[in-house]
Amino acid sequence: MGINARDAMPSGGHLTISTRNVAQLPEDIAGAASSIWTWVVLEVADTGCGMDEKTRLQIFEPFFTTKPAGKGTGLGLATVYGIVRQGNGHIRLETQVGVGTRFEIYFPCSEVTLPVSWDSQGMESTGSAPVSGEGITILVADDEVPLRPAVVEILRSTGYTVFEAETALEAVEIAEQRVAKLDVLLTDVVMPGLRGPDLARRVSERHLGVHVLYMSGYAEGLPETQLPPNSAFLQKPFRFATLLERLKLVQRKA
Repeated sequence: MGINARDAMPSGGHLTISTRNVAQLPEDIAGAASSIWTWVVLEVADTGCGMDEKTRLQIFEPFFTTKPAGKGTGLGLATVYGIVRQGNGHIRLETQVGVGTRFEIYFPCSEVTLPVSWDSQGMESTGSAPVSGEGITILVADDEVPLRPAVVEILRSTGYTVFEAETALEAVEIAEQRVAKLDVLLTDVVMPGLRGPDLARRVSERHLGVHVLYMSGYAEGLPETQLPPNSAFLQKPFRFATLLERLKLVQRKA
């Protein structure tokens, strides 16, 4: 958000980041009648160029950007949105062309006392509550640099244990070196070295029963009807919520 604010003020301006506590959600947020009584608000406001209505409606979509080619991936705000929603939070946006933009991120307060444990160095550490991806290990293989880190961040924020590889051969090395079982392989279909299906065969030789989720912008190379067992296909571009739902579907397949 800070980078976007900077880019929206090429001639200078003011960027303000602040926090506060509130007792309830604003009425214009869906689900404002919440049972949660206290929220922490992170506000990021700028005095930049602002956004028109068409842009405002698309800013959280993955791969959408108003920046020139090579200057933006369209994944920044999509990643923010995914992380906030996974934490049961809300994002409120106010913007006006020529005036500026204000994001308000609402995080629910928690009064839960987390258990205290001790790490291998004898230092006190606080455990975290289990989330939906808890106990599932995923290997992500994709040579698309802007996308892979965003996907990895979303999966880790959801509780998955994630290993990432930029190439198919790197993914093979990770799979062969890992003793514990890999539960899911999330792989692009078209990559240098090995195609996704070839990579999946190599990984499944070492990790029997691994579930595979193929993703690609070129659906022609892997027809849905020809998918092997324990696998599914996800068309790029996709919403992060769709990715998480498809992972649940893959994990349920026998």
